[in-house]
Amino acid sequence: MPDHHRPAGDEQVEWTFPFAYKRAYFDRVLPETLALMRLIDDVRPAFMTTLHNGESGGVFYYLNRPEPELQDVLKTLPGRYGVPLHAGEPEHPSVKQLEQAVYLTPAMEDAYDYFEALGQDPVEHIGGAASDSYIKKYGTLGLTAEIPYWTDAAADDTSPTSTRYRDLLHAHAAELRGTSDVLERVLSAVSPDLVTGSPFLRASRSFIPMVAGMADTHSGRAGAPEHDRPATVAELASCRDTVHSVRLRFGGMLLRALEGELAVGNATRAVRDGARELAETYGRWCAEAEAGAADETIPIRHLVAIQYGAVLAGADRAVHGPS
Repeated sequence: MPDHHRPAGDEQVEWTFPFAYKRAYFDRVLPETLALMRLIDDVRPAFMTTLHNGESGGVFYYLNRPEPELQDVLKTLPGRYGVPLHAGEPEHPSVKQLEQAVYLTPAMEDAYDYFEALGQDPVEHIGGAASDSYIKKYGTLGLTAEIPYWTDAAADDTSPTSTRYRDLLHAHAAELRGTSDVLERVLSAVSPDLVTGSPFLRASRSFIPMVAGMADTHSGRAGAPEHDRPATVAELASCRDTVHSVRLRFGGMLLRALEGELAVGNATRAVRDGARELAETYGRWCAEAEAGAADETIPIRHLVAIQYGAVLAGADRAVHGPS
């Protein structure tokens, strides 16, 4: 049985900081989030970091302000352990890149403006802010190191391919939309019969529409003139990995939800049929992901060394300033 779980967006501490911008407003702050806000207000830290794991084959970082000397240090760390830097797609196209594998921390205001410029309703995509936005008022240096569990030789390969980047975006959008259609169809068919209200169901209802939104975003931006260029090997690889990640994560969560319904005795025909269909589809998705994998597992000690090195470098920069 799949064992991945990510809570719904409004149940995550890091996604439920207050946010207000134009027509978007969020104030459903979790108790844990409020406790973190009060801690930040009391301490007013010079440096703050959150521990993350990435889902690409290379390392990348977020900084809440440009720090050229720190960026140089961060970019050298992964290579010491044979791990490439990420050169593929950013986690969201609204994210601003400082240099390869180093991005400005995403701001919900920027995401709002990006969706608005694409003609989409930003309110449908925007929830709460994150801790790295909350610390700005104290001039805190914020760092997030996204460290993968596996490495892929294509992760930092910026050589051009025969695929046009705009065609890659259209194909990527189609795969995401197809995935969303499958999951949405199963969820809609079983919804009238569901009884548990499990966290897996809440997460599925939160994230499955997000996949459709991802497809709309990539399709909407594909026609920009600057996208009429060759796609790189890294961009192709990161789009492939995103599709596999979305399928296995959100498909697996919905499957767990349906298996949970069956486990408590809710074996209506709709639930049985939905679980059977999704299990078969999920099995194919797992096989496709496994067949296309060219990855090597990174030893845990190397992951810890990169993460710890990034934290020490960030703290040193925040406390002592540039050399």
